[in-house]
Amino acid sequence: VEVANLSRLWPGAPGIAALAEPARTGAPTLDQLTATFPGDAIRAATGEAQLLFGIIRVERDGTPGPTPAIEAALEAGDLAAAVTATRALSGEARTVAAPWLTRAEARLSMERGLASLADALSRAEETNR
Repeated sequence: VEVANLSRLWPGAPGIAALAEPARTGAPTLDQLTATFPGDAIRAATGEAQLLFGIIRVERDGTPGPTPAIEAALEAGDLAAAVTATRALSGEARTVAAPWLTRAEARLSMERGLASLADALSRAEETNR
């Protein structure tokens, strides 16, 4: 409702288009995205780790795979970096991550839209002073 009202009051407002879908469907919080990140499934898909009998995780030696970096970015609150690293996944790992990635990209799009709108409002306020 708020986004629709804003669209009527300020047609073509910067960033408003990015807010339309999240206004209808919602967007996950960073905490929700962090909690639902499919790290174990990605580790298994990339060969970073194997889960045996559903309880024992065996990690490979050597260079860590992409999952720890993605998880670290999420813990640091850097969703953009986590999304960039997740986009770089390929094959089964990308397939496993796809639903999470879609939700994370929706969050980023919403954040960019809000930032653009806030910037435009700030500029308008400065102009009116």
